[in-house]
Amino acid sequence: MTEAHGIVPQLLHRSLEQIVGQPLRAIFPIPRVEEFINGFRQVLASGVAREMEYPILFGTIDATWIWQRATPVAGTLVVDIRDLTAQRRAEVRQAAADQQFDILFKHSPLPIILHAPDGRITDANQAFATLVGDTRQSIETKRIQEFLDEPVGIPASGEPVRRLLTLADESRHPVVLHIDQLPHGYSLVAIRDVSANEELERVRTHSDLALRESEARFRSAFEQAGNGMALLSPAGQVIGVNLALASMLGYDLDAAHALTWRDVLHPDEHDSVAINLARVSRGEAESTRAERRGVHRDGSTVWMQVTVSGVRTGTGAPAHLLAHIEDITERKRLSAALRDSEEQLRLALTVTRDGIWDYRIPEGRSYTSPVFRTMLGYAPDLGFTQDDFIALVHPDDRQRVVDTQQRHITVPQMDPYDIEFRILRADGGYAWIRSRGQVVERDPRGQALRMIGTHSDVSERRILEEQFRQAQKMEAVGKLAGGVAHDFNNLLTTITATTELLMQDLRPDDPHRDDVLDIALAADRAKTLTRQLLSFSRQEVERLVVVELDAVVERVRPLLQRLVAAEQQLVVQATAPNAWVECDPGQFELALLNLVANARDAMPDGGAVTVRTDVVVLRPDDLLALPQLSPGRFVTVSVRDTGLGMSEEVQRHLFEPFFTTKPQGKGTGLGLAIIYGFIERMHGAVLVRSAPNEGSSFTLYLPAVAVPSVSRHDTPATTRAVSRGQERRVLIVDDEATLRRTTRRLLERKGYQVVEAGNADEAIAVLDAAPVGSIHIVLTDQAMPGRTGRQLVQEVSMRFPDIRSILMSGYTGDHAVRKALGGSDGETTFLPKPFTIDELTAALEA
Repeated sequence: MTEAHGIVPQLLHRSLEQIVGQPLRAIFPIPRVEEFINGFRQVLASGVAREMEYPILFGTIDATWIWQRATPVAGTLVVDIRDLTAQRRAEVRQAAADQQFDILFKHSPLPIILHAPDGRITDANQAFATLVGDTRQSIETKRIQEFLDEPVGIPASGEPVRRLLTLADESRHPVVLHIDQLPHGYSLVAIRDVSANEELERVRTHSDLALRESEARFRSAFEQAGNGMALLSPAGQVIGVNLALASMLGYDLDAAHALTWRDVLHPDEHDSVAINLARVSRGEAESTRAERRGVHRDGSTVWMQVTVSGVRTGTGAPAHLLAHIEDITERKRLSAALRDSEEQLRLALTVTRDGIWDYRIPEGRSYTSPVFRTMLGYAPDLGFTQDDFIALVHPDDRQRVVDTQQRHITVPQMDPYDIEFRILRADGGYAWIRSRGQVVERDPRGQALRMIGTHSDVSERRILEEQFRQAQKMEAVGKLAGGVAHDFNNLLTTITATTELLMQDLRPDDPHRDDVLDIALAADRAKTLTRQLLSFSRQEVERLVVVELDAVVERVRPLLQRLVAAEQQLVVQATAPNAWVECDPGQFELALLNLVANARDAMPDGGAVTVRTDVVVLRPDDLLALPQLSPGRFVTVSVRDTGLGMSEEVQRHLFEPFFTTKPQGKGTGLGLAIIYGFIERMHGAVLVRSAPNEGSSFTLYLPAVAVPSVSRHDTPATTRAVSRGQERRVLIVDDEATLRRTTRRLLERKGYQVVEAGNADEAIAVLDAAPVGSIHIVLTDQAMPGRTGRQLVQEVSMRFPDIRSILMSGYTGDHAVRKALGGSDGETTFLPKPFTIDELTAALEA
């Protein structure tokens, strides 16, 4: 550049010295500077002046816009320069403002129109078109007065103008017009729809009224509520209480307002109440509900159901807390009483082991308590329908149960339902149940809806009743036995004695000897049967003697053979010779007869019964199965069959009185009980081995005793009697002349002198008349007219102490006989009828 002046240095931010002489590229920081220089070259080449505008950049300084005119003059360029920066910035701002106005106008949510001086709408935004329900194009052909209820002018003060705006549906909305004046008479009108505000104001006014009414209703409900109520601050301070709460706690209303919630709650409730109040106050819980103990003014406890909820006036945490308090003291008392009653009922049912049942009749549902189910051995949670229950009833009782229940259900005035029946247990057996109940609910037509009651297990009572009936039967048998035993045994005594006399008189080859022997055997069997009858009735007195067991077994073998059936076999193995025991032979024979009879019944299809005797030595290890015994030597008798066998359950009850597995009428259930009692009294034991379908074995253990040094079997009493009989005189006292005569013949056959008397008075008269020392023994019957034999024995003992007495009887149930057998006087000997010659002479020589 050759020369510069004016504003050039200022525009270029340089001094003249820095400009003159510098190339254009160094002076002008112009974008695309090469185009700038080429423009100068074109002016020089064409000789035509040229105007240009361009920006100059100086580092971070904003661009400076300049205008220049380049004029060629004599081969040089004269450049006029002017600063256009301010003008350009104003133009940019105006363009931006126009652009922003256009954007705001078109997209503003506020309805806006551009209003010409002649009243035409020259432009309208979409918000206005939407408000009036028209299109922008259609609106630009209309005047604003077409939309308003009255003309509008431009207010001098610029204040908003209120008008009614007509919409497309002909409805009118209140609007406020904000009018701004533009150049050349144009106006910009912004429209604000205030219909919503007016509606809001109307709603607000209505809400205020409703709020006041609500507050009035709340206050009325609060004060007049039947339950207690308290209004608390979020911090738990009492703001107000109602009269019901004050009365509940024993205060008047003024005194109650001065209380805090801690004053009226039990101390143990304070911590948990404080926690719950805080949770509701913080908005962590909408409400809390709990049973609380309150303190009455008199110090008593008031149980309360307390519900605390938040009262919100807006969003966020509650502004107040409202407590609803219900007095549940009576309910708690009744609940406690009900629990006590239920507990008492439960304990009573537990003690009595009664089960409860509840029959819902229309549905056929039947509830039974766990006690009843376990009573029968079923699972406690097993469910029963009514049909299930009826199916468990014994078939023989089922129809009776159904009919009785139906009559009670059908007839409203029926007596309480009370019936006993058998029901199936889980183990397959039957229990006796007493079922009692009552219809407790009927519909208006009288139809039964519900029936409840109890089940009681009366099996034990039924067993006892059955045992009692059996005992009564046995008592009757005993009385019958006692009634006939005397006469029957008198007859047997005559038969036995007579046959013995005949047997002594008959030659060994006499053809009638066998006939007489059969009579003797029959009499012996009759004697055994009589003893069995008395033993069953508990009127047989045990007479302990030392006997050889094999001999007893052999003696009873013929009777055992008669017990077994034709298709059954009896095997007797007497393999314990010279084995002696102390027992009552009659009781032992009876035990053996019972065991063989049971074995026979256990083999309905035939089989074998084996009776075997043995001698065993029990050691400590052998006593596991026989804990009641002690180590030592025992004589055993076993009865083994090949019959049906027994289950373990049956074996557990074998020796219980009246227990039997035989059909009705086939057994008394006393046989094994008698055996067990007899063996136990002999200090022995019974061992049973059995299994279903494997037969049974009963083994009797009796303590072995030493062999007697002198036995009456070895030294017959007849021999001793003959040597002393000539020196002795016997007074026979009996009201049976036949028996006196037979007994006299027996004694005379043995060498005794005999005197007779028919009763006690005759006997005393004979003794009074006889010389002193001429009568040595009084042999008297017990049952006689007038005084008994026992009374006679007592008088003889007092008046004639040197005379020995022997008491005879065919009935051992008499108390006097038992007393005599007890040896209370030490002199009386008992001789049971019927007796043999050997037994008679043994008693005389005892």
